[in-house]
Amino acid sequence: MSYPSTGPTVPSTRPLVLAPHHPPPPVYGPPTRYEPPAYPPPPTPAPPRPERPRPAPARRSPIAMLMAALTAVGGAVAVYAVYVVAVLDRTGRELDERAARAAEAVGRSFRTELLSVLNLVTVPAVVLALVVLVGVAVLRRRVDLAVSVSALVLGAQGLTELLKTTLTRPGGDNSLPSGHVTLVASLVVALLVVLPPLLRVPVVLLGVPGVAVAGLATMLVGWHRPSDVVAAVAVVVGWAGAVTLARLSLPSRRPRSGRESAT
Repeated sequence: MSYPSTGPTVPSTRPLVLAPHHPPPPVYGPPTRYEPPAYPPPPTPAPPRPERPRPAPARRSPIAMLMAALTAVGGAVAVYAVYVVAVLDRTGRELDERAARAAEAVGRSFRTELLSVLNLVTVPAVVLALVVLVGVAVLRRRVDLAVSVSALVLGAQGLTELLKTTLTRPGGDNSLPSGHVTLVASLVVALLVVLPPLLRVPVVLLGVPGVAVAGLATMLVGWHRPSDVVAAVAVVVGWAGAVTLARLSLPSRRPRSGRESAT
C-alpha cells in the first residue's frame, strides 16, 4: 500500500544508465571490382618521322642500251659508206656532182630567198636554242638530259668539222658532211631527247621536214652535194646513239617510274 507524497520531490542522485547502442550487422554481398582512380590519359607521343628513303640506282634496260649501240654503229657505217660510194668511187662521185649541178641550176631563180633561210642558222641562234634546251631539261629536273643535249649538239658539230678537214676528195675540196644540216638535225634530235614522250610526235612531224628543207636549200644554192647532206644526217644519228649509250652506261641515283621510258 502506497501513500501519496506530501513534500517536494527530491531528484535522485543515481546516474542515468542508457541502453547500449549496437550498430547494425554488416551486410556481406558479392566482392566489388577495384576501380582505379580516373586520371587523365598521358599524351600520345608523336609518331616518329619516317626517314626519306634513298633512291635506288635506276635499272638500265639492256634493250635500250643495245638500240643505242646499234644506232651509233649504224651512223658510223652510214657515214663511211657515203664517203666510199659518193667520194672515193669514181662513178658515184660523178653522179653526185651531176646532181649537185642540177640542183644549183634549179635554185638560181630563187637563190636570194634560199640564202635568207640559210642565214637563220647562225652561231647566236644555235647558242640560244641550246640554252633553251638546257633550260627545259633543268625545269624537268633532268640534269643528265641537259648534259646529253649539250654534248649532242656541240659534239655533232665538232665531229662534222673534224671529218670535213680530215677526209679528202679527189680532184677538189672536201665538203662532206654539211655543217648547216648537222646543226639543224642535231637541234631536232636534242629536242626529241629533252621533251616528254607525249610531245615528241609533233617534233618529228615538224623537225623531219625542217631538216629536209635545210638540206635541200644547201644544195639549191650550190653549197653542198647530196652526199654531204646524207652524211650530215648520218653523223647526227650516230653521235646521238653514242651520247645515249654513254648516258645509259653511267650510274644514276634517280628513281624511275614504270611509265618512264629510257630517253
